[in-house]
Amino acid sequence: MSEINDKIDLFMDAGLKAVSRSRSLFYTGQGLFLPLIDMLVHQRRPRLPTDDPQLFQAARKSLHDLLEADVARIRDGVYPVDVLRFESPIKHFLRIPVLFREGVKAALRKRNKKSQEFGDVAKDLLSDVPDYYRRNFHFQPDGYLSDLSADLYEHQVEVLFAGAADSMRRLIIEPMKAHFASIGASEDCEGLHFLE
Repeated sequence: MSEINDKIDLFMDAGLKAVSRSRSLFYTGQGLFLPLIDMLVHQRRPRLPTDDPQLFQAARKSLHDLLEADVARIRDGVYPVDVLRFESPIKHFLRIPVLFREGVKAALRKRNKKSQEFGDVAKDLLSDVPDYYRRNFHFQPDGYLSDLSADLYEHQVEVLFAGAADSMRRLIIEPMKAHFASIGASEDCEGLHFLE
């Protein structure tokens, strides 16, 4: 019976690793448009990750190690397997051209040093937010102050981090569970609320 359980565990582990790596490769592939945006806007050959092979290999190893550790935590029950779920493919693919368009607009704003361009809805909110939010940055249209920005944010971050953004965020779960267990919270931390 333990031999069968071992085979099931190996199969489950291989499946989790395949899903995790596929997810990473999927976002990495989408990130290929970033150098294209740079080339279109600045009309020069962009700097590519592979221009520094040693740094590129170190980054790939770090990504691999992170994904392996993430799968181990899923396998060990630190968090559920559904953290690897994909969103609706239709919604995902419809967002890709918008990401490209907004990436070009962001690169043009950066080139032209126009870090305080906002749409009408966002302009109405500027007086209520700290200075940090009164500028456009990253690829976010209207900073973080529009529905479009909110819709694109998670997708953009996953593209920038080769599908590892969620894995990086989950690193905090295990130490938080241990901390709250040490002060008497239930094992599943039921009832705790957090403000990020």
